[in-house]
Amino acid sequence: YFVTPDYPIYDEDSNLFCGYSMHFLENHLPIFHYKYSLESKVYSDGCDFKSLKEIVGDLFKAIKCLHSIGIIYGDLNPQNILVDPQIMKPVLIDMDAVQLGTYFSESINKEYAYPRVKIEGYGQDKYFVYSMTSDLYAFAIMSFELIFGVKPHFFQTSPVTNTEEKKEMGLSILHYVMGEQHPLKKDYKIHENELYKEVLKRIQEIEEKDPLLLDYFLKVFVYKRVKASVF
Repeated sequence: YFVTPDYPIYDEDSNLFCGYSMHFLENHLPIFHYKYSLESKVYSDGCDFKSLKEIVGDLFKAIKCLHSIGIIYGDLNPQNILVDPQIMKPVLIDMDAVQLGTYFSESINKEYAYPRVKIEGYGQDKYFVYSMTSDLYAFAIMSFELIFGVKPHFFQTSPVTNTEEKKEMGLSILHYVMGEQHPLKKDYKIHENELYKEVLKRIQEIEEKDPLLLDYFLKVFVYKRVKASVF
């Protein structure tokens, strides 16, 4: 599940700390190598829906395992996850940047970050205060993208909104394709896109294959359905 740091690395000239050496994983592939293609409607490299669900499930267990011993991964994003193609198991890498106690993370990927991650400090001393909720929110976005082939916030709106604003408002593509009006943002219009029809077909397919999985995504990404934390 994890690749932990081996030993610290220091600059030869200044002797300043640079980071950690980590074990190299041969023949492992990026997790999104197996991402479903919404446009061509195919799975990658012999993968299927069952395999994707197992990858997602194993990743969830790995994150919860870290949380159970007081470790928050922090900057959780697809670049930090590989898959062993022999056994189709995910592996968390770059564990040198995890958040432990008051040792906060210094990196962030805004595409997958929870919208309320607290930022402290300034300039080179800036750091990000993550939480278990922020880990699981990033996990939900990656899982959605892995299974649907698109991010839940990939659409365009009028007035214009960026990804962070959509996440903060709880506005996702699921509102549009399922005919669910956002309760607080009735004046926001989502631009038409032929790909939305494919999203709806994929939703219907997932509902047939695994209604509980679809319900999970709805509870995370459809604002008015979130009555309590799904985590």
